[in-house]
Amino acid sequence: MTPTEDVSIKTELPHEQLTNESGLLSNLTVHIDGLHTKFDQMQLKLNEPASFITEYLDPFGIVIGLLVAIPVFWSWLILMGSRRRQKQLIKSIQNSQGERPIALVVNVGQGDASNQVRAYIASSGYKMELEALNIEALNLDEIAGFVQKLRRKRADFMSKGVGKIHLFYFGPVTGALLVGDVFSNGSVTIYYYQRDTGGYESWGPLTHPMYL
Repeated sequence: MTPTEDVSIKTELPHEQLTNESGLLSNLTVHIDGLHTKFDQMQLKLNEPASFITEYLDPFGIVIGLLVAIPVFWSWLILMGSRRRQKQLIKSIQNSQGERPIALVVNVGQGDASNQVRAYIASSGYKMELEALNIEALNLDEIAGFVQKLRRKRADFMSKGVGKIHLFYFGPVTGALLVGDVFSNGSVTIYYYQRDTGGYESWGPLTHPMYL
């Protein structure tokens, strides 16, 4: 009988081992399920700030952006309107003869543009007198005298009640700077000589109006 008992004991050992392994597998499954549950909870907590940003901060940021854009857009409209009015005013000055106008031709050096200016005035339909200021040469010693002559000419125009000066200049750049400085405080339209066409072009007021 002893061999039989040994056989029955040996047959029962695999069953107990299988039961233990099944228990371990069940515990492992429960543990894995618990980890999944904790991971889902953590994911929900991580998604809460994103939901807050999506639901509240994004619309709030859009509203703030619109509020900031309104004054910027309004300032842009004002700037564009000012520039448009400035261009319109300069254009009207270019095409305007003005009240009691006079044409002043300043010749510095060898040459005289008076005849060309008279032809331009006639072709443009302007009705104004023409006066010329001729300087043979301009150097360091004669600058003071040149400026004095310009100031006397300007004072003479004011005494005559001249409303607008149409300024034509023929000479070096240094002389043009001095002329512009003397006549800057007044209604003066400057003209540029186009060598290609042989005529003059109005470049608008000597001192540009500003709205800004």
